[in-house]
Parts: sequence; C-alpha cells; structure tokens
Amino acid sequence: MSESKEGPRTVKVVDRRMFSADGTPREGVRPAERVPEQAARPVEREPPARPEATPRPAPPPAAEVGGSAAAASASSQDFLELLAMLARNAELLLVGAEGMPAQPDEARRFINWLAALEAKTAGNLSREEAAILSDLVFQLRAAYLQSRR
Repeated sequence: MSESKEGPRTVKVVDRRMFSADGTPREGVRPAERVPEQAARPVEREPPARPEATPRPAPPPAAEVGGSAAAASASSQDFLELLAMLARNAELLLVGAEGMPAQPDEARRFINWLAALEAKTAGNLSREEAAILSDLVFQLRAAYLQSRR
C-alpha cells in the first residue's frame, strides 16, 4: 500500500452479516434492501411473436408455509422467475431469433431441466406453482414436437 502525505491509509472492515457465528441474530443490522428488478435487468429484445407463445406466470398469492408471508412470497416469485427464464430460453432456441438459427436439440435440454424440476419438486410447490410448471413443460414439449416436423 502506498503512503500519502497524510500518513498510511487505513481500511475499515464492517461486518454486515445478519447473524453471528453461532446463528443468533446480531443487533443493529438491517436486512439488505432488494435492488428494484427493472434496474438490475439489462434491456432485452423481445423474440418474434408467436400465436402459441409461452404465457408468463402470474405471481401466486402469498404462501402460508412456515416463516413470514413476505419471505414465502419472495421465494415463490424467485422460483416463478426461474421458470420463466428457462421457458423463454427454450422458446427462443425453438424458434430462433435475428441472427440465430433455431436449435431444437438445445431447447430440448431446457425442457428436460424444467421436467426435472417438476419431478424433483413434486409435493413441495403450491398448487399455482405446480400448475404453472406443469403447463410450461406441456406447452414446450408440444412446441418441440411441432418444430421437429
């Protein structure tokens, strides 16, 4: 480290973790605020419109499963965003885009990932989440079969 005319520089380290090493909540520490979704996302180009385009999942009502309703709702929203991202990528690979040819075999990979999520999360999702996931897998499989003809 270089020294300036005032003397050596010091670095102050602030521990902002919410819990101590033994797992108890620390005093005076606030949870970090989430960055607004629009500010965190880069600008995306919309893929060409199709009549059987995958619907974007609607946010489900807050889950009543252990913990606070806000935490369950945020977790549910994150899960639905994951599903939407995987479905959009699969759809984009199925139809192609400007400067990118359709790649149905790669799209099949995303569809298989969604099917694996459906199988592994069976019984652990709310009815709305399970219905959305099941519908996405069905629609993408149908689109894949149509693209192979």
